[in-house]
Amino acid sequence: MIGHTGTWKINLPWGWMAWAVFFVMTGYLVYPKTQNICRFVKGKMVRLYPGYWAAMCVSFLVTSVYLKEFSTSFRDFVIDLSMLGNYLGAKSVVGVDWTLSVDLVFYAIIAVVIVLKGKKNYSEARIITIWSVVSCIIMLLKDIGVDNSILKVARIIFAAQYAHLFFAGHMLRRIKEDNGNRRINLVCIIFSVIAH
Repeated sequence: MIGHTGTWKINLPWGWMAWAVFFVMTGYLVYPKTQNICRFVKGKMVRLYPGYWAAMCVSFLVTSVYLKEFSTSFRDFVIDLSMLGNYLGAKSVVGVDWTLSVDLVFYAIIAVVIVLKGKKNYSEARIITIWSVVSCIIMLLKDIGVDNSILKVARIIFAAQYAHLFFAGHMLRRIKEDNGNRRINLVCIIFSVIAH
């Protein structure tokens, strides 16, 4: 990308799958340690944004001075500070920061789970399963050519293209904690692999 003509001695043909593993790990690890929605949101913000902003500033400065072909406008930089730049039409400053905006959707789903905790007929697994199934239906509609502005917005709101990966990680967590029917959790993981 920046003019080096040599080749690497190591070849990682499956390296592009790192983002999929990242989303599975998020589903596995992002489990609310608190049932307080404010504490959950504050904890995620404190964990994500300072490092993200530091990386953004360094990347913006380096690309503005040394790698002008990868630089972004100041407007795009400011929009991208929200971590939602790819949803808001801004050119990405870092490049792979789109994964974090998808993570924000995952965190929003967990926030819904926290809010509904204690409500009648509440089921964390049910909410996450419904989200994953709806996301798969949205993606199937896209694949068969049914696509309109409502479905495009739904794909963004549900992070439909990646929901099954989060779902797989969540089900792996349930199996580890012996939470729920092991067979059903395993079937859910198989469903996620097929969806992928």
